[in-house]
Amino acid sequence: MKNRLCISIGTFIVAYWILPQLICMAQQAQIRNERVQVFVSDRHLVTGEDLWLDINVFLNEAPSPVKVVYAEILDREGTSVSQQLIGVSKGHARGFLPVPENLDTDNYLLRVYTRSSPYTSGETGVYHDIIAVINPESAPNPNAPLPDKQLIPKPSSLLSVDKKQYSTQEKVALKIENIPVRENVRLAVRHTIPIQGEKMDIDWADVYTEKDWEAKQAIPEIYGHVIKGRTVSTPIDTAEVFYLTAHGASSHLFITKPNEQGQLLFETGAFRHYDYVVVQSGKSQDQVNFVLDSPFWPAVPRESFRLPRLVVDPAHKERIKERILAKSVNQYFIPKSYNPPQDFASVINPDRSYLLDDYNRFDDIATVIREYVPHVLIRKQNRKTLFRTYNKPHENMFKNNPLLLIDAMPVFDADAFAELNPKNIKRLDLLTRYFFYEKETFEGVISLTSFENDFGKFDLPKSALFIEYKGIQVPVENDFTRPPSTARKPDFRNILIWEPSLSPKNDSISFTTSQLSGEYQINLSFLHPDTQVWENHILNFSVK
Repeated sequence: MKNRLCISIGTFIVAYWILPQLICMAQQAQIRNERVQVFVSDRHLVTGEDLWLDINVFLNEAPSPVKVVYAEILDREGTSVSQQLIGVSKGHARGFLPVPENLDTDNYLLRVYTRSSPYTSGETGVYHDIIAVINPESAPNPNAPLPDKQLIPKPSSLLSVDKKQYSTQEKVALKIENIPVRENVRLAVRHTIPIQGEKMDIDWADVYTEKDWEAKQAIPEIYGHVIKGRTVSTPIDTAEVFYLTAHGASSHLFITKPNEQGQLLFETGAFRHYDYVVVQSGKSQDQVNFVLDSPFWPAVPRESFRLPRLVVDPAHKERIKERILAKSVNQYFIPKSYNPPQDFASVINPDRSYLLDDYNRFDDIATVIREYVPHVLIRKQNRKTLFRTYNKPHENMFKNNPLLLIDAMPVFDADAFAELNPKNIKRLDLLTRYFFYEKETFEGVISLTSFENDFGKFDLPKSALFIEYKGIQVPVENDFTRPPSTARKPDFRNILIWEPSLSPKNDSISFTTSQLSGEYQINLSFLHPDTQVWENHILNFSVK
């Protein structure tokens, strides 16, 4: 995304026209037959753990070009308790859903989908599963219904181990016999919490009504995340320019105009490292009349659909305590390693840059510019501050204010910009030429970058909207199945193997148990080449 705004004007004009056409194509059934498959790390979790997801998205049985999937956990009332946008590359995604610490002990509904798949692909476009969550401070809901149909998995004839009970940190030899495929095999070895009621069939027609997936304006996110909103001004002014600035570990600016229905679509690309957005209108004197739409599917399971009751046997209290201890140990010794942004990139390719620490600092930005930036003139007219930048290609001065930015956020109040104390500003970038973005043209740009990416303590404009909006999940490095590299670190892994796409070269796979005792389950699944049906095979063993 670096220097996104400095792509040539032709690129932006193409992007401006392509997005509406893509949406129109989706409405005309050009994007159909999406299929979402998910391999979960575990179906038994304690609060505070992460539910890892390996996701494949297919379009007409080929890897889908979409760039984002949506994952969420719903409670039995249909309220989403954890949500994430996860980036997709060549039809594959890997990410996680945090399980909040304050969740009650209960069963929860997991669903994963793309922005358009609920509307264009129905049941195959939305993956569902039931996740059991244990909170040591909460008892299960005694009023929840018992399932009227429950799946009881049968032991597999394809899997075998040399014994049924192992010691902690002992090597296990797993044999896989007579498997009909040698690629795209899913294999997991997980610690299980002794609970009942989390397995049942999920019938799409039992969960949703037709209005939940009826044809709507689907947004095919094949170039990245699209932020959707709408103006509530009447009448709708299709010439009104809206500015959306995304902020977090980095900052970026996006611009669009409403269509005749008042809808606004911001094409944001790889929308990562962001925590909130600031929305402003080019009519800067007015409070922006803007509503931000959630990108998640709004459908709520119908009242007749009830998650089964989660039954926890009190006799297994100590085993659950061990799992909770393991969670705390793993969080400390196996922390997540996030990939930070490479730098705090400017939204422009500047003609000149000034690191303010290289100069004497003054009390306001206007004085800094007057003293050190010869390509900008500042003057007063009717008691208002005017900035005029040099037009380098034409060797004259522009006649109107340039685009004024602080950490990518437009500032329409030139007086406030001029009066900003520069002590928290790291860099001043200057563009001395026309700047084109979408169909907008600006007479140069003056862009300030703060040390802390906090607008340099500049007050948020009163006419702006400040909205929390998480970006696409930042990729995380966390090999939670690997034993510690040294014996000095405790080993309380609750997942010993998690291989979403295994290609077994032989019939034997070995792994080592951890220090976490209890019951474990080996889960092997694959798409049978003859029946084209996913088969699931399990084998249980214990560690003491």
